[in-house]
Amino acid sequence: MRHALARMQTMAILSLAAASALLAVACNEEEPSEPALPAGFLEAPLPNVDLGTYLYFDFQEAAELPLAQFAREPALVPPAAPNMVSLASAQVWLGTAPDLLAAKVTLDDPDSAQWVEQALAAGGGEGPLHQREGQDMWLFPRDSQWVRDLQGSLADGTRVQERYPEAWDVLQWLPSQPPGKPVAAGFAFLEEPLLDALLSQTGLEVGGIGQALVTAQIRVVALALYSERPVQLDERSKLQGAEVLDHAGLSVVLVARSGLPRVMLSTMFSTFASQAGLEPVQVEGMEAYSLEQALSDGRAVHLMARRRGNLIYLAVAPSQQAAEAALRSTPP
Repeated sequence: MRHALARMQTMAILSLAAASALLAVACNEEEPSEPALPAGFLEAPLPNVDLGTYLYFDFQEAAELPLAQFAREPALVPPAAPNMVSLASAQVWLGTAPDLLAAKVTLDDPDSAQWVEQALAAGGGEGPLHQREGQDMWLFPRDSQWVRDLQGSLADGTRVQERYPEAWDVLQWLPSQPPGKPVAAGFAFLEEPLLDALLSQTGLEVGGIGQALVTAQIRVVALALYSERPVQLDERSKLQGAEVLDHAGLSVVLVARSGLPRVMLSTMFSTFASQAGLEPVQVEGMEAYSLEQALSDGRAVHLMARRRGNLIYLAVAPSQQAAEAALRSTPP
């Protein structure tokens, strides 16, 4: 009996070890590579209010924007003001509803910030709420309790790593060697009403994507924007739709983690891709799906998607070649 018990104990230990090994593989415990993120992203403080979406922009080289963009009407710009002001970075905060919006723009020099403040004030109170501190300008399109709470927390901001660990966990799976310099990054929590409202403004018509993401138990999406050359805001402001991506050589990579078991996610992912019109393709040995999506301006963007374990990647670019390059930069 003692020997039988010993054998049973040994089998139990071996079974437990095997199960642990399988569980480790299933949970994908490997560590992500350090993602390439815009300069200043990790240090930027986030206000202590509930955010649904957050985007941080680094313009690499100070980007010029017409001062008139900040005025309610171009004629309200002070006559002695310069035509252009220089921006260094920007942050956009969206609450848990589309109308809860605020932004912070960091100007390249104090003089630019002062001119922007004067242009905003020239609206006679009809422009957005705003406040300035040095080179930083905060913009609030409309008043709300959320905005007042945000204003009260500006001095006590918290970095994304501490404030939103769930989002940070997904952000770390963005490419470490992307196809261009990272100029923007952020995250979005996928509450279905907010998601539907945002998707309706993109011009993309990938049917049922909101419900599919919710069904896949995806709570947060991380994204990054990459550019082949410095972003020129003055030129970008004259462009629309896919022209923006094409002109600056921009591409976007999004990554999300599903809470579904991998076998279930695999079936669901391929089914949704087929229903959405994505065609199966191979990208350097990776199984992926591709779609050319027409936009309302007559142009098109190219989408490519792939699944890696319980991670889903989506690349968006103005050409098939650029979309493939973006998808290839994701972890193998």
